[in-house]
Amino acid sequence: MTCVSSSRTWETFETNCEGNVVTAAFDDGQPEGLEDRVEQFLHLIDREGAAELQTALGDGPWLAGWRAIYQGVDIKRFRIRPPWMAAPEDGLLIVVDPRGAFGSGLHPSTRIALMLLDTARGKTMLDVGAGSGILSVACTRLGFEAICAAELEPSAREACARTARENGVTVKVLEAMPAERFDLVVANMPAATLRKLAADLRAAVAPGGRLIVSGTRSEDLPGLLRALGGETRELRSPDGSWAAAEITWH
Repeated sequence: MTCVSSSRTWETFETNCEGNVVTAAFDDGQPEGLEDRVEQFLHLIDREGAAELQTALGDGPWLAGWRAIYQGVDIKRFRIRPPWMAAPEDGLLIVVDPRGAFGSGLHPSTRIALMLLDTARGKTMLDVGAGSGILSVACTRLGFEAICAAELEPSAREACARTARENGVTVKVLEAMPAERFDLVVANMPAATLRKLAADLRAAVAPGGRLIVSGTRSEDLPGLLRALGGETRELRSPDGSWAAAEITWH
């Protein structure tokens, strides 16, 4: 059983794994990306997905999953909402269930990737390291017609497929990078992984296309951009710690 409690002060979450209880205490205020952090921790100790997560707000009732405290987020035109929230009246809806450690939409790297995506255009898109598939679904909302999501982790592929179903869109979920080239390639992963994949990412971009990279700390971005080359448009999270870039080649 894993429980997350919230009031004006976020206090603790606890998990019981084979009789062992781990407790983490937080300072005042909601930790940034709490949903993703807790889910990532759960995924490490419970890869079979058997753990039960419950949340409560203040003295309110304990509810299954993140229902008590997760309401989604608005980023540019995108309206990210969990399945239990009503659809907004405007914007581009992306329905995401924040379970499974693969992205609630709240992590700064996801936010800035979506901000760069807001102006993206094209027909074909490849989402490398797709996780929960937020970026894949975002591109369907922008009018892209053929979306591929490459993901090594089996449970992440399941999460991506689930997100596509919940949004009523088609995403081709793959175990490895495809051989085709795409109008847009998006990769939201740590800088070390992006550097290793630099040649493959660039090769996957069709002539006249673009690459969006995110998931890197700001101090690691210059080295990554040197490995990728091209002309860049950079964006950083509000606190300056995370960075993303849109890259084109001529």
